[in-house]
Amino acid sequence: MKDDMIRVPVSATYRIIDGEPVRIQAEYVEISADTFARFLIQKFGKTPYLKEGED
Repeated sequence: MKDDMIRVPVSATYRIIDGEPVRIQAEYVEISADTFARFLIQKFGKTPYLKEGED
């Protein structure tokens, strides 16, 4: 995996075993960090939330 790529889970299958969810299968894709960041900004907005007292 290249440095600018990230591994993102796209689906997973869980089963309840002894009362706890246990992942038994997962599918991942590798995408560029830039593409993922752009997706998040488009979906959640680009306005940063500042802590109290910050400019």
